[in-house]
Amino acid sequence: PVKTEIKKPAQTKPEIKVNVKVPDQLSAKSEKSPHRREIRKELEELARRNLPVNETIARERVAARVAEERLKTRDEMTGLLNRKGAVQEIRRRIKERRKFIVVGIDLNDFKQINDKYGHAFGDEVIRQVGDIYGKLIKYGDEAAHVSGDEYLLILETADIGVPTKVQKRFTDAF
Repeated sequence: PVKTEIKKPAQTKPEIKVNVKVPDQLSAKSEKSPHRREIRKELEELARRNLPVNETIARERVAARVAEERLKTRDEMTGLLNRKGAVQEIRRRIKERRKFIVVGIDLNDFKQINDKYGHAFGDEVIRQVGDIYGKLIKYGDEAAHVSGDEYLLILETADIGVPTKVQKRFTDAF
């Protein structure tokens, strides 16, 4: 017996070329965005990949990436910077040669709160303290929850007397 093989011609996907042009100007909404460069890059990437250039989609993709990046540098319990975010902020300020002071804060006897009232209550204390620190800092300053009962304040100043003033302001808040 003779075997016959029928070979099907290889199927190739038709290549569709779309002539896509990135607009010279972004919409007013995108122009006001602090991420306008990223939106422009996203539009160029869509065009490069022969996808429809849609500014709304580009804005949404950039917003999703910004939100994802924010989650990596923010403490989920307090919303303040986490350790990684604080280190990035300090490095950025050093690179930009900005004058700043870092103040470390440790909640005294916090373990006793957890032991006596439980971890759920302790977590609420951490959230409340973070909320207070977040509200007391000024524009240009950052607060960070770096671990259990430890916080950092990154204060934009060259005045070495500021930590004492900040300590009084924060102590008065409690």
